[in-house]
Amino acid sequence: MITAMKKCPFCGKEIQEDSIFCIYCENELSNFDFSNDNSSNDDDVLSFVDLYKKALIVTVILWIIRFYFEFGSLAIGDILI
Repeated sequence: MITAMKKCPFCGKEIQEDSIFCIYCENELSNFDFSNDNSSNDDDVLSFVDLYKKALIVTVILWIIRFYFEFGSLAIGDILI
């Protein structure tokens, strides 16, 4: 028996159409209105994930730069460059 599938509006994973909770992100779906669901929601989920990844990369790079200058060898006297 083939069951109908839908995408979770929160994580974008494929779930069964009659699901009450998403099995991946565990968000409740019973209060969500799927009637106005469109592909722009998929783009929003992807753009949020891309934005999160970019922010994480920038944060790691800034921490690396901070520790390099704090403990690195670019010290001239008592002033770090």
